[in-house]
Amino acid sequence: MQAKLDQREIPGCVYDSNFSVVHAYLGKCDLQGKCDRVICVNAAKERPSEVGEALYRNFALYGVKTAARGF
Repeated sequence: MQAKLDQREIPGCVYDSNFSVVHAYLGKCDLQGKCDRVICVNAAKERPSEVGEALYRNFALYGVKTAARGF
C-alpha cells in the first residue's frame, strides 16, 4: 500500500505494529520518512474526519473490515 501511495504522490503512511493490524494515515506528516513505519512517532498529526469516513467506506465496498468509521 505504501508503494502505491508513493507512486501516486499521495501524502500518507501505511505501517504495521508487528500484529495483524495495518495502520493507514492519509495526509501530510512532518515526520514522514523519518520513522521506521512500524510505530508512528508523530502523535500530533491530524486529518479531517471526512478523510477517515471516505477511507472506511471505500474499504467496506471492497470487503475490508476496519475499525469503526476509520478511527
